[in-house]
Amino acid sequence: MKKLTVFMRFSLCFLIFFLSIICIFMFPAVIIFMNQVKIDPLLTIIFGTGTYTSALGAYLIIFFTWRLLYLIDKNRIFSNSGIFALNKIKKIAFIIAAIYTLLIPSVTVMTDAGCAPGAFFVNIFLIGLGATIGVFANILEKICLNVFKFQIENELTI
Repeated sequence: MKKLTVFMRFSLCFLIFFLSIICIFMFPAVIIFMNQVKIDPLLTIIFGTGTYTSALGAYLIIFFTWRLLYLIDKNRIFSNSGIFALNKIKKIAFIIAAIYTLLIPSVTVMTDAGCAPGAFFVNIFLIGLGATIGVFANILEKICLNVFKFQIENELTI
C-alpha cells in the first residue's frame, strides 16, 4: 500500500508545483491583460480574487488529501479523522465550484472583448470539476461513515 501512497504523494507534489507556477505567472498575466484591454476594474478585481481564492482552496484540498494518504498508510482511513478530511475536501470543492460560478460574468465580459474565446469553456469545466470532486468526496465520506459505524457496532458486539 505504501508504494501507491508514495506515487500519490509524488503526484500531489507535482500538482503543488504546477499550481504554484500558475499562481505566480499565469494569474497575474491574465489580470494585467484584463487591465490592458480595459475591462471594468471591478470585474478584474473579482476575477483576481476568485482565482486566487480557488487556488487557496486547491492547496487546502491537496493538504487534506495528503492527510488521507497518511491515514491510509496507518490503516486508519475509516476513522473520525478520515471522515473529517473527506468532509473538508467536499466542502472546499463545492466552494471552488461556487467561486467559478460567480466568476461567470467577468469571464463572459472577457470572452466578449475577444480576449480569450475559450475562457468561458474553461470556466464551465472548472465548475464541473469542482462539483464532481465534491460529489465524489461526499460519496466516499458516506462510505467511510458507514464502515466506521459498522466497526463500532462490531466492537460493541465482541
